[in-house]
Amino acid sequence: MDSINLDRTKLVFKDQTIALDKLEILCERLKTNNVVHTLEIKMCDMTDEGAFFVGQMLKVNRTIRTVSVEYNELTGRGIGYITSALKTNKSVTTLILSTNNCGLEGAQNIAFMLEVNKTLNSLDIDTTLLCDSSIYYISEALKINKTLTIISFFNNNISAVGARYIADFLKVNKMLSVINLSINTIENDGMRAIFGQLQTNRTLYTIKLLHCNIGDEGKQIIMTTLDTNKTLRRVDVSERRDGGAFRRRIKEKIESNHANDEERILRIRERLLLKPYVMPYLAAFRERQHTPPNGLYVRQLWEEQVCDFKNFLK
Repeated sequence: MDSINLDRTKLVFKDQTIALDKLEILCERLKTNNVVHTLEIKMCDMTDEGAFFVGQMLKVNRTIRTVSVEYNELTGRGIGYITSALKTNKSVTTLILSTNNCGLEGAQNIAFMLEVNKTLNSLDIDTTLLCDSSIYYISEALKINKTLTIISFFNNNISAVGARYIADFLKVNKMLSVINLSINTIENDGMRAIFGQLQTNRTLYTIKLLHCNIGDEGKQIIMTTLDTNKTLRRVDVSERRDGGAFRRRIKEKIESNHANDEERILRIRERLLLKPYVMPYLAAFRERQHTPPNGLYVRQLWEEQVCDFKNFLK
């Protein structure tokens, strides 16, 4: 560990056991390092004690943008060490915590961080033993958060109750563009709650619902929502019984909804008189990207009433 080359932008440790004292040394060196942008510690049996050193490093380091600690042995306490650092950290934009024992304590720590963090864009909390109560705390924080654009709850213990909490934050959150809810027991009741809010939500582009026990009622809810929601560009569902017919119906409906995108872009251009600060967004809109380049900057301008995005898309 002492001989690790820190003169590269990506530092990856995978499927190896890192001694606690060696991890401490590494984190001490990373405190002053200004080269490494990505730190991945995967499947390394890292415990909460190791997460403490990672957290202390993130309080000081100003260049690391991506942190992945997936497939380790972290509990809510260890996750708290990392999320506590991100309350003040201004460089990390992607955090991957998947396949750890997050639980209720970890969810609360994540929520506390999301309430104050101004930098994080992407959060992965797949397979972290989240229950409906955990989702409540995170959802409440996402009502306040104004920077997160991508979140993944893949393979947790979310039921229709948790889905209603998610629906509550989708009602007020104006930043999230991608959400992954696959392999959760959302079922029809949860679908009704979530897609009820998506009838008016105009920021979510992608929702993934693979293996969520969606019945015929849930399918009808999706199609009804797509009649009014012209923002969604991707709705992933798993349906083998009909040979993929329902997926094709979704795809055709979305393509129909966006058939006039070029015309809408021209209308936007005319209204904005080709203002330079929105051109990056228009380029992203044309290419159908999920997150516009410089999107946060553009949205800040919108919040200052430079322009009214909702009116542009009418």
